[in-house]
Amino acid sequence: MATIGDVARVAGVSRSTVSSVLTGRKYVAPATRSRIEGAIEQLNFTVNSGARALATSRTMTLGLIVNPSDTQHASTLALYLISLAERARSKGYLLTIFAGQDGVREIQRAYASKVVDGFLIMEVKEDDPRIALVRDAQIPAVSIGMPADATGIDAVDFDYFGAGRLAIERLHGQGATRLAFVCWPDLLYDVKATYAVRTREAVETTASELGISLDTFECASESREMRRLLQSLLDDGSYSGLVFHNDAAAPILGELLARSPRPNFPVTGLCPARVADEHWLPFETIDTRALGSTFAAVDLLVERLQKGGTPGKRLLLEPLLVPAHPSGH
Repeated sequence: MATIGDVARVAGVSRSTVSSVLTGRKYVAPATRSRIEGAIEQLNFTVNSGARALATSRTMTLGLIVNPSDTQHASTLALYLISLAERARSKGYLLTIFAGQDGVREIQRAYASKVVDGFLIMEVKEDDPRIALVRDAQIPAVSIGMPADATGIDAVDFDYFGAGRLAIERLHGQGATRLAFVCWPDLLYDVKATYAVRTREAVETTASELGISLDTFECASESREMRRLLQSLLDDGSYSGLVFHNDAAAPILGELLARSPRPNFPVTGLCPARVADEHWLPFETIDTRALGSTFAAVDLLVERLQKGGTPGKRLLLEPLLVPAHPSGH
């Protein structure tokens, strides 16, 4: 098992400098900090959280507030959870998941009990009571999602509105005049989940601006229901393209198009790049930056815990196009 001395040797610094990075008690130049963090990751160095908590009056644990539901795509949720846990570990923190339905109560209990140092909040709503709580109570937290009122909090999000606009513009450029839009179940729009609402608003607004006829289909992430819907849309010869924002659609569409009489049917959708890579999708997608947003959120929360300062930093990640796999159309 690697020691703090091993980390210091690989990074070319003193043990005290490594300790400063781990505890956050002293300023360390960004370049030096980066070398130390790289050595920690290379050596798979694990901090003795109990000893460190005694020395710093910290738990060295981050709390993740998430409300799993049947509307979510399981593999995408797993991608977020794993990347958050791995990033936290690389920074010397453990990640504890609080998956209760009452996020406000979960935060209050965990923070009052001093079992975590700060929170990462997922599945953010436009008017999210969890965000109001951490802002009013001045609890260290980062929102993974941009609520309607993001003043006084740290927030990281993907530009879903920009991505929805880009998706329609790409299909318009391919000559699409009538589109099918496959999106999330109605529940997510009813509760105003930011990622769902903003994408849909952008898709519908941009289609209207460009004179494109658009039919919207809300669908659960359950594979059989999704397969039936997508097959019926591909069989309907009146559509000249399809846009999706529901991660369950991506691999099923790839499979259906592989044996479809319309293999060059224009498709653009929003999903994590890892989904596109794993399934060799034969159509262009827009990366929703799962890894980028989770890494940035952990980094921002750790920075806030170690250096303090006034919350209010906002980071919006831009859309990135992922080309169709070469074996596709």
